Amino acid sequence: MTFAEAADKWLSDRREHISAPSVDRYEYLMGKYIMGEFGRQDIESITLAQIMTYISDFADKERHGDTAISGSTMETLQSITGSVITFAKKSELKVMAKRNAESLKKNSYKTLSGAEIEKLITFAKYNINPEVLVVLLSLYTGIGIGEICALSWDDFNLDRREIYIRHTLYRVKNRDGDGEKRTKLIVMDVRKSALRTVQYPSGLDTLVRELYRKGCVFLTGEKGRYTEQRTFSNHLETAFKGNGLERVTIARVKKTFDAGLSDKGYLTRSSYSEPDEEKAVEVAKVDERWLMKEMENDLLALRSILGISSSDMGLLMGIDAEAYKAIEDGEAAMDWSVFMGFLFIFKYNSKTEKVVDALGLYPKALKEKITLAV
Repeated sequence: MTFAEAADKWLSDRREHISAPSVDRYEYLMGKYIMGEFGRQDIESITLAQIMTYISDFADKERHGDTAISGSTMETLQSITGSVITFAKKSELKVMAKRNAESLKKNSYKTLSGAEIEKLITFAKYNINPEVLVVLLSLYTGIGIGEICALSWDDFNLDRREIYIRHTLYRVKNRDGDGEKRTKLIVMDVRKSALRTVQYPSGLDTLVRELYRKGCVFLTGEKGRYTEQRTFSNHLETAFKGNGLERVTIARVKKTFDAGLSDKGYLTRSSYSEPDEEKAVEVAKVDERWLMKEMENDLLALRSILGISSSDMGLLMGIDAEAYKAIEDGEAAMDWSVFMGFLFIFKYNSKTEKVVDALGLYPKALKEKITLAV
């Protein structure tokens, strides 16, 4: 931006705040004493001191006689040229801030690239802490930030590699009247439709077990002390700073999971690859009792995602509405054939397909059992 362009914008802005004769006078003075020398120069290369040194020559009465400018005119020129320079700097800063905000907003909603996922996993190998583990768990299970902050180690089943999502964390106004803090953190039950069990990849099992603290809050490793979402985000930003992961956020991570782009292959290629013994156990055994019970617990949530009534669900299954409702309400147990019917419906519907996988309702052992017909 040249000085002339900046001055033009400044004068246009001033017309909304001061009288027209004053603006006209400023325009006249800059045109007469400043534009010829500085008008075409880049304003970032100009200082107020340079301008004042230049125009001070016009105050020399020995050289200019009666046409020499007065002290008051010098002060006016100093004031308006200083204002133009300041205005230009602020305008440039606003433009930069807007560009950065737009760039940040645009990047905030992008899914993670393959390179970012691989870099994240590599970083986790050498930086074992809850914040990094949280990002990986969110990437492979879709856990939200409020649910993460409310997690306790008691919500983990290490043998099954499962996390029970039962609570979320909120900051609310303190209405206890104790006069200490205006707000406080509370852990609340998630809504019924959000109650679920998620299974994390065996590639994360080593990290989880290293950080495990029985009876403690997941993020802090202490009993009863929680970290709110904003504080966690700040900790994450600090952990990633300078490691090429500054743009990795939980929002982007969760979007990557929701889009089905969490490539577990990166974990397999890392040092956290799945042990062959565990694979053999998965192939050899299907825990039918657990799968049926878990399906019963998740029926309401899965049906709600499909957006159909209990009677319509019964029709899809080929059972009457009362029989279906009894299973959903926990008043009747399902058998294996009923489980397989539900699995078929939910697995082959685009709305619930990923949820079924996240809940562990179609494990690898069952897939292989069906494939091999054993």
